[in-house]
Amino acid sequence: MLFTLNQLLEPAQAGGYAVVAPDFPSLGFTEFLIERAEKLQAPLILSWAPEIGVGHEINPQARYFKIIRAMAEEAKAPLALHLDHATELIHIKRALDWGFTSVMIDASRKPYQENLELTQTVVELAHSMGVSVESELGVVGSGELDYHNASDRAQLTNPDLAVRFVTETGVDALAVAVGTVHGRYRGEPNLDFELLAELNQRLSVPLVLHGCSGTGDQNITKAIRLGIRKINLFSDMMAALNEALTEMLKPDQLPYENIRGAAGQVAATVLDHYIYLSGSAGKGILPSASPSERAIELFNQGFSCSEAIFRAFASHEGFTSDTAQLVLSMMGGGLSNQGHICGAVLGGLAVLGARSSRVNPLDQPARMKALAEGKDLLDAIKGKYNDLDCVQLTGINFNIPEQAARFAPERVADRACLPMIRLVCELITEKDKIKSS
Repeated sequence: MLFTLNQLLEPAQAGGYAVVAPDFPSLGFTEFLIERAEKLQAPLILSWAPEIGVGHEINPQARYFKIIRAMAEEAKAPLALHLDHATELIHIKRALDWGFTSVMIDASRKPYQENLELTQTVVELAHSMGVSVESELGVVGSGELDYHNASDRAQLTNPDLAVRFVTETGVDALAVAVGTVHGRYRGEPNLDFELLAELNQRLSVPLVLHGCSGTGDQNITKAIRLGIRKINLFSDMMAALNEALTEMLKPDQLPYENIRGAAGQVAATVLDHYIYLSGSAGKGILPSASPSERAIELFNQGFSCSEAIFRAFASHEGFTSDTAQLVLSMMGGGLSNQGHICGAVLGGLAVLGARSSRVNPLDQPARMKALAEGKDLLDAIKGKYNDLDCVQLTGINFNIPEQAARFAPERVADRACLPMIRLVCELITEKDKIKSS
């Protein structure tokens, strides 16, 4: 199931563990990562950086990420789809269009004020779409930095600037520079744990550790104990994968299944190690919320009534469709805010429609049965409320600004929208119970 970065890191913050964020280089490898998260019942942050590309399987990029997102939505583990190390605003905008639930703007190598202003822009844009934002302050270098040197240690995160940065940007998570590096270390890792402890004590947001590969289990465990809640993983996985594939690329080892097997074993070995190290194993058991409860939660997060109902059932039944979601996004407020058919009703019909789309078009009895289910739902709602129009149910026409302004003060959601969402969900689930009995 797909979540935002916030939704994964808040429990980690409360529980004192970290969530692993592996970068995915291909569809096949992503499948293995998800399988391991499901096996260990662990939350996972599927990360992709623009420099990685999209693998050779699928182009254009939008199609590639549509598949990745669908895989995450259908997973039996809580996942986030995260944009890693975006340096330009255009990267952020594309990721939002592609359905990422979390983005990282990395302007850490720019002057402080530029980093601050760009991050503020990204936060405003992403938060308006319900997407979490990570940023970075200080420089997590590659091989060019050696934090044993005083001059390089000046690149570490400044606590006073970090407090100001978090306060003025509103970021949801902060990547801090405390001595790790991307890729391989030139010498031994030299983490500044006193600095990390101070940052953790002074900052209210979850802290992120980039450059975990090669840092050492003891160092990572201590960093988590001192406040790290997200650990990034790439180089260790790729090194293990390269080694495994080198072994596979021999004349008698070329069959594709052997190569897939090697990739799956790497995911199991390396990712499992980091999941156990992070303390997140067993922390990703999905809530057993009913579709009604899930729909209410989604509505309260800002989804329209039609979207909330559709997504609540879709995540349980695996029929999520980005196209259907886009269509339903304009059904709130009574068919595009015109005061006509209630969005919750349309969401319920969309659920039944998504189910019946699996019916063979030549199977006329099955199609007639699907049509009858839609009619039964409408009749049941009218039997309760005597109407299906949003204006009649809420007393508000959202197309009239003066009336729309009354929505929050008069608590129309509590009085009309939430009861209707519950009713539609309960009617659908009740029908399911009758069918299965």
